[in-house]
Amino acid sequence: MKWRFSIGIILILSFNLSAQIITSIPFYPTINDSVIIIFHANEGDGGLQGYTGNDVYTHTGVITENSQFPSDWKYVKAAWNVNLPECQLTYIGEDLWQLNIGYIREYYGIPTNEKVLKLAFVFRNSDGSKTGRDIDFDSNGQGDDIFLDLFDHGIT
Repeated sequence: MKWRFSIGIILILSFNLSAQIITSIPFYPTINDSVIIIFHANEGDGGLQGYTGNDVYTHTGVITENSQFPSDWKYVKAAWNVNLPECQLTYIGEDLWQLNIGYIREYYGIPTNEKVLKLAFVFRNSDGSKTGRDIDFDSNGQGDDIFLDLFDHGIT
């Protein structure tokens, strides 16, 4: 009986892990980690699924303790239509794109006294005509922002 329960839990967890829009290295990132983001273009709203261009960028910022509401981005890297080299993703496989953020505070320019809760993303091609977002849609039929929680130091 116990082994059936264990197998069921493993199956549920593996399904949930495979359906994520982004994953990170390390899997449980903290503010002091060097972070790599993997964007799964076939997940979420699928707006960049099958995209073959070499011009995928992220519009990205953070949610901090000073954010006024859950999607109040702070320290945004660039305006929506600005294509910075440090925001360009690298194609690593079918519908998989990688962004090397490195150290979060350095990448976003966040002061050391401000607590960061989440990283925020929307992925797009260079002219913004195609986007990769979460599956929650707004009143315009557009997908939602993608968030990655940051964890406290210690056991997670």
